[in-house]
Amino acid sequence: MKKRKKENLKFSANNVIILEGTVETEFKYDHYFENQGFYVFTIASRRPSGTSDYIQCSVNKSVIGKKQNLIGKKVRIIGKFNSYGDYINGKRRKLYQVVVLSLEIIPEKEVDENKIILLGKVLNTSKVKTTSSGRNVENIQVSIRNNSGKNNSFPVVIWKDLVEDDRKIKPEMHIKIAGRIEAKKGTILDSKGNLINFYKVVTKKVDFIKSDMILLWKVNWAEGTIKI
Repeated sequence: MKKRKKENLKFSANNVIILEGTVETEFKYDHYFENQGFYVFTIASRRPSGTSDYIQCSVNKSVIGKKQNLIGKKVRIIGKFNSYGDYINGKRRKLYQVVVLSLEIIPEKEVDENKIILLGKVLNTSKVKTTSSGRNVENIQVSIRNNSGKNNSFPVVIWKDLVEDDRKIKPEMHIKIAGRIEAKKGTILDSKGNLINFYKVVTKKVDFIKSDMILLWKVNWAEGTIKI
């Protein structure tokens, strides 16, 4: 039987991720929403330095299909970064995960792709600090409007030498961020028994834009690329 060619994917968002890594955990049932079961799992995405980022992902049954145990397999994920609230030890905390829109098994490789693009509005900023290597860095919080009109917010690390425009970053500014997700393993469990990892978006490029418009993204499976 001739193998059916996988169709290219199109979706609208101002928040998009292409992520590769090794599956670390099995699919664990998490919740039921809009007539679909959702499962969580973790992948380890390896940097050029050899360090891995451990990133929790949420995927629905229709995306998984017949894929069951993928532990140890190398995968490529197209998705969106998501923030949500949960009560940990009686206190409400903001948690993060990648919502998977597509998942493909790929050949083993030394360095994994980890790219994220966010279009949003600056919520707050911090004082610029200088690292021991002499680079200036600033931590900001960015609000991203999703398709339903609700806002997610994410911690973002800005390397100032990557901002071509010399304007000072201020609250209410609209910006476009290209970078990667950095994630470290935590030691605390959420209300469902999942390990909480610590996340931040580390920038590689920053642009000032007029608004946090929602874009149409096109995924080309043959090329393994994602474009506006």
